[in-house]
Amino acid sequence: MKQVLFSFVLAAAPFFLFSQLQLIQDFGPNPGNLDMYLYAPPGISDGAPVIMALHGCTQTAAQYAQETGWNTLADDYGFYVIYPEQKAVNNNTRCFNWFEAGDINRGQGEARSIKAMLDYVAGNYIVDEDKIFVTGFSAGGGMTSVMLASYPELFAGGAILAGLPYKAAIGLLPALTAMNVGVNKTPEQWGELVRAQNPSFTGPWPRVVVFHGAADFTVNVANAPEIIEQWTNLHGTDDHADVVEYPFDGNALVTRSTYQNTEGQAVAMAYIVAGMGHVVAVDPGTATGQGGAIGAYALDVNLYSSYRALEFWGLLEMVSGKAVEAPRNAPFKIYPNPAREWLNIELPGNAQLKLINTRGQALRALAGRNELLRLDIRGLAPGLYLVSVATPERTATQKLFIY
Repeated sequence: MKQVLFSFVLAAAPFFLFSQLQLIQDFGPNPGNLDMYLYAPPGISDGAPVIMALHGCTQTAAQYAQETGWNTLADDYGFYVIYPEQKAVNNNTRCFNWFEAGDINRGQGEARSIKAMLDYVAGNYIVDEDKIFVTGFSAGGGMTSVMLASYPELFAGGAILAGLPYKAAIGLLPALTAMNVGVNKTPEQWGELVRAQNPSFTGPWPRVVVFHGAADFTVNVANAPEIIEQWTNLHGTDDHADVVEYPFDGNALVTRSTYQNTEGQAVAMAYIVAGMGHVVAVDPGTATGQGGAIGAYALDVNLYSSYRALEFWGLLEMVSGKAVEAPRNAPFKIYPNPAREWLNIELPGNAQLKLINTRGQALRALAGRNELLRLDIRGLAPGLYLVSVATPERTATQKLFIY
């Protein structure tokens, strides 16, 4: 019975997420003949960021939303999510046409349709136009490169998952070559392809993060460094990593490389995951920094790419130079953070709280109901802890730094 129920839940999830997404039928010029879906979290604040999320081949917007967890992050951190969706009439495997000349230039085809979706949201909602981002997987990753290159003035940053550089190929056969073995160009050549689209643009260029599996046999991982070359060249820096972290965050599968400009700002970043194929990196769970769902194109590798993209874009709150991820719509509040002797906690009704160390041990516990409580943290060693609050509706977790 449990197995049958579990299968039903997995099958039902895309339908539930589909019901969350609003189909926008008349969003503006649509020369690429795409569909548009929008997720607007309940109670979202004015001046919220916008993220565009582009699915991979054979996927739908709802399936991509399920695997990447963007809607849950939107609930927690307060941003809109636009999901362009490809039609089979345009591409029989529902791939965005990142390689077709009529779809990848400024003002044309699918690129123009996707821009129209952003124009619709900016014209009908109060958004932060300085915090607009685009991300996508596989063909959606290729189209992410297209959007960043064709409309760099619109985007503060992008995240390319198992994708390719802008104009790695034009035409189907060259596209297959680019996917299978990659295309080698100099950083200047890659950069010039983007500059040619924007001859009068003076910057700033979008900041770009790349996620790619080292065992990807659909889109060769050789494309990842070429993407880095393209965007570091546009930012006027080299493609030699200034910081290499391995293992990253204790994960022996992951290497993170950071590329900085002359002012020390991270303008590009790459996460390469050993042993991972053509999938989105996820880390299912309820702790802060976890999320996403295992699926046909998503694999649990203890790295949540959507969350790490938010981190790179600067959409997580910062305290004392450390990331303290406090979701805007979290069911409880803790302060100060970092803390030293006492922690204030605003609890919702009928809640159970635990303070947990990095070994998973519960060091403090208390219960409350619609009240402000103080937790004694004197005597605890400085470092990172988790505050977990369980209500009848949900369990949420936030990071706490004790100094």
